[in-house]
Amino acid sequence: MSPDNSRRNTALRSHEPRAASHSHTADPRANGFTTRAALLGVALIPINAYWVTMMEVVRYEGHPTTVSLFFNTVFLLALLTGLNGLVGRLHRRAALHRNELLVIYCMLCIASAVVGHDMIQVVAPQAICPFEFATPENKWADLFHKYLPPFLMVSDPKIYRPAFEGGTSLYRLDRLAAWASPALHWCAFLFVLTLVMLGFNALLRRRWMDRERLTYPITHLPIEMTAPGAALWKNPWMWLGFVLPAFITTVNNLHNLCPAVPVIKVRVVHYDAYMWSVFQGFPWGALAGTRISFYPFAIGMGMLLPLDLAFSCWFFYLFWAAQKLISALFGLTKIPAFPYVTEQSAAGYLALASFALYMAKDHLAEIWRALRGEGRPDDDGEPMRYRTAWWLIAAGLLFLLAFSLR
Repeated sequence: MSPDNSRRNTALRSHEPRAASHSHTADPRANGFTTRAALLGVALIPINAYWVTMMEVVRYEGHPTTVSLFFNTVFLLALLTGLNGLVGRLHRRAALHRNELLVIYCMLCIASAVVGHDMIQVVAPQAICPFEFATPENKWADLFHKYLPPFLMVSDPKIYRPAFEGGTSLYRLDRLAAWASPALHWCAFLFVLTLVMLGFNALLRRRWMDRERLTYPITHLPIEMTAPGAALWKNPWMWLGFVLPAFITTVNNLHNLCPAVPVIKVRVVHYDAYMWSVFQGFPWGALAGTRISFYPFAIGMGMLLPLDLAFSCWFFYLFWAAQKLISALFGLTKIPAFPYVTEQSAAGYLALASFALYMAKDHLAEIWRALRGEGRPDDDGEPMRYRTAWWLIAAGLLFLLAFSLR
């Protein structure tokens, strides 16, 4: 284990609540999974979903779910922590325990992932875009409309066209009735997909957390935010790190409202024209699309990453730029999409997933042998029994396969 990982594990263990010396004095709220935590999380999920949808779909700004540390959930956790501190001053027993706050945070993170990019947000367009953008020239109606499952589509122009034109509301009986079948079917698909994810998490938790001792860097922030004593909130360096980006954002927002206010150049758009002017002519013109920015949030997240992972982030960006330059030198730019950066990225994700499963092969084989009766599964203390997780994965994958083939 690397030194920085060891320090992080030590830091995490230092914040773990100690077991009570007497069971009768233990705080029942310390479990975290309390009724009030669940109810508060459920109440906040629609508000959070509306906020994410307004940012990412309606206004197309912010895009919190495109970065692993969702700033919307971090903000809500900070708000809850502050309000909880006030409640604790008035009535200590009424305040939420730290673990309850973390349970609510986890609920909001999962809900944000489902409602965010590449999940629900791509479902609605898929139900109507094949019909709205079908023209006599592209012949979509003849090519593939007959293969589209009716229960997943909204094909009536009177229903889907207002979604593109605006000026009206979805909440009419005829429109809600037309959307009912696609919405219910896609919600079922995403629900089962999430259950399969939870099943895999249950099988791999012990391997990743207890044996490989992965540190999960993005969990450090909520852990520190809810730590007893509020050490993070009393740290002047934290407030300095907060004030500087807040100042930059405030000034740039004022510039958008009043162009006379000077802009602090940190965004990609501030440097695009400069990069296009620098890289001109052959073969340097291939690098004209190279993007530069100084986003404070990216710098902050980089501080959470292990050094090797932080190195790979910028190294492979330069590697991608080098591929574009070499492609231009060899005259390969006429090949569509070459050098296939998107495909290389997808292959990288698949390789990481395959490598993670390969490294866990002994652990998974041990579980499989136990489930076949060759011993007892060692799943005491796990969030889900291994047998339950296996059945959940198997049934879920069968459902997803059947859904995809309909």
